[in-house]
Amino acid sequence: MSGEIYNRVGGEEADNLLDDTNIYINDNYSNDKKKYVKEESLNSKLLKYTFGMVCLVFVYLIVKQVTNNTNDFGEYVNEKNNPIKISIIIPAYNSAKYLPRSIDIALNQTLKDIEVIVVNDASTDNTTDVLRNYEKDPRMIIVNKGRNGGASPARNSGIDIASGEFIGFIDSDDYCDNNYFENLYSYSEGYDVVEGMFLSCTDLSDKCLHHPKYNPHGSIYDSIWRRSFLNKYHVRFGEKKTGEDIDFRNDCYKHKPRIYETPDVGIYYYYKRRAGSLMNFPQGYLEKINKEAIEQEEKEQKIKEQKMKEKEEKDKKLKDKE
Repeated sequence: MSGEIYNRVGGEEADNLLDDTNIYINDNYSNDKKKYVKEESLNSKLLKYTFGMVCLVFVYLIVKQVTNNTNDFGEYVNEKNNPIKISIIIPAYNSAKYLPRSIDIALNQTLKDIEVIVVNDASTDNTTDVLRNYEKDPRMIIVNKGRNGGASPARNSGIDIASGEFIGFIDSDDYCDNNYFENLYSYSEGYDVVEGMFLSCTDLSDKCLHHPKYNPHGSIYDSIWRRSFLNKYHVRFGEKKTGEDIDFRNDCYKHKPRIYETPDVGIYYYYKRRAGSLMNFPQGYLEKINKEAIEQEEKEQKIKEQKMKEKEEKDKKLKDKE
């Protein structure tokens, strides 16, 4: 632009015009520089703000993790100091005939650090009279409900008042081996659910059938459940009359508990199927289970005898070589 000006005009007029032009150019440069500095300042502030927010989130996450770890550690210490290792919950409704066996089995467990919670679900037979015989036992907690609600609400009532490190269940017409809960608890360190083994039995005989595990694993009786885990995720039984045990396990397992499956060491829970129970098994079904249990026992006996025979023959051959 300055060259064009000198070509068209000359002398002082050209110099003045050039000076005005330089001032114009310098003003534009100054404004652009100010604008650039202003934009750079805004970008810098935005970057600092973003960095500050990231730092705050990072600190929050660290504090949260530390708090959770501290709470978990405190919870762990409290559980280890808990004098009650397992709360055994027994819902009872019109089961006076079988209830004493279930309660006695619970009270006579080799694991002594237990409490037994029996929830009498408004029974109309002499269940209440049966429970009076256990009122003085300090390990017993008896809940008498005014209205029948079913096994699920009864079990929930038991969970709500339980104080044990773990929760276990026995139905009022079932039973288990005396060292059943001690065996499960022995594997519980670092786990939220410990799964054992149960047998299917009937009231037709004392024969029982090994129950295969299936998916979803429905039975709640063959397991103990860490009470703090159930409470943390609000795991409770639904209102269904049947199949509630499957829903309970599924609800628990969706929260990814630490699970341990115990080996089969011959210590069992005995699930007693009978006519007239809540499930009200038909007679034909009970006879089928009983027949399969008898056949299984006979098969196992033959296998045992065959192994003994093979051992005797092996020992005889070794003796003859000598």
